[in-house]
Amino acid sequence: MSEELPRTRVITRFACVTLLQKPPTVRDNDGFVGKPGSSGIKQKDNGNESHPVQSADLTSAASWSVYPVLKTLTVLFIKLDLRYRDDIFNYTRGRFVCDEAYEMSQRHVRFNVNELARIAAEAVGGKLCVSIEKSPDGMYNKAMLLTMDNGTQVVAKVPNPNAGRPHFTTASEVATMDFARDVLGTPIPKVFAWSSKAQENPVGAEYIIMENVSGIELEHFWPSMGIEDRFTLVKAIAGFLQEIWESLLCQRSRGTNRK
Repeated sequence: MSEELPRTRVITRFACVTLLQKPPTVRDNDGFVGKPGSSGIKQKDNGNESHPVQSADLTSAASWSVYPVLKTLTVLFIKLDLRYRDDIFNYTRGRFVCDEAYEMSQRHVRFNVNELARIAAEAVGGKLCVSIEKSPDGMYNKAMLLTMDNGTQVVAKVPNPNAGRPHFTTASEVATMDFARDVLGTPIPKVFAWSSKAQENPVGAEYIIMENVSGIELEHFWPSMGIEDRFTLVKAIAGFLQEIWESLLCQRSRGTNRK
């Protein structure tokens, strides 16, 4: 088993191409033209002026490459492959005392990381995903935080084989989230994109792309909270749940009366 990592960070390899003012060109003996002193990739003239495209330095996670052509501030983003380790597919949070090979297999799922990132970027209006952070493993899902070039962050969930029946588990979760948010008014993450058919999508697995909710988890505050504060918090949560159930009972009662 690979070394356990509480959070695996995956960075997009991409080049940002900026269009600037057209440079002078120099023709060599082979019919190529290029900027004096340029170490870029030269392109054949063929009767028309062409200019070198400097190759991007991909030794770092993100690199910049300048392509001087016209006077414009247009920025083009060229997406390349994500770099990642197999830990993103594996269960890395702990070990199992009994039947570990089987338990690990039930929490291992492979999928196309680049396609998942592309779909997530399109779902929130981004050009590309610039980083992925794998969250600590749950028992039934892989969860990842995806950051786009426009700063938007989303959470991607991919169910493990032990999550439940294929298709129905994901479809039911999405339907429940939409109902709780749109009908009950519960402040839960918004679903941007999802698929419950692993064989029919380019990711090769079921997935849910949802809103990333900002804030700090209660578990970080609970140990230091006093008894009175804990009681006040639990009472507030119970009151909120009571309102939801009362709303459901009223809707059910109105539906019965109509019949």
